[in-house]
Amino acid sequence: MQAFIAVAEVSLILTQRDPTSPLAKLVASIFVLPGGDPRRLRLTMLHVIAGTMMSIGGLVRVIAFKSLGKYFTFQVGIQSDQNLITSGLYSIVRHPSYAAMLFTQPGVVLWSLTPGSWVRECGILNSRWGAVLCTIVALRILVVVYVIPFGRMPEEDKMLKKKFGKEWEEWAARVRYRLIPGVY
Repeated sequence: MQAFIAVAEVSLILTQRDPTSPLAKLVASIFVLPGGDPRRLRLTMLHVIAGTMMSIGGLVRVIAFKSLGKYFTFQVGIQSDQNLITSGLYSIVRHPSYAAMLFTQPGVVLWSLTPGSWVRECGILNSRWGAVLCTIVALRILVVVYVIPFGRMPEEDKMLKKKFGKEWEEWAARVRYRLIPGVY
């Protein structure tokens, strides 16, 4: 969905230099719905903030994934030859990838719903189905960010504690917070 929105915004912005060209008309026919106006697409300070949130969160997630190396999976589990990773971001919080999601996903919602964005300016919210679709996507993002990680973190900690025992307990004593240093 994020890639679709990015393609829509970039395509419409690039074709606005010559809105009467055949390419611009084709792009508009694909990405502009009734009541939408691609001339209202613009970059705002909220877009800059949202883009910064997505960039920081994305970078933190990539660093966290690289720190885990071959042990990273999207499924909860521990590999038989796995080591406990306690350096880098894992010396600051126990679940840096989930912490990063606190930036990336709200950044996506902010970008998408800010005036000047494709979602706001190209007519999708003018229809009941478009508004329902956007609401479903926003709710999905909230579930991904706030429900799934809070269910998975205790499960992951329990599995790590079982596998690594005292090593995990010492690390958890040094790195007390799961997501945000000094908060949680």
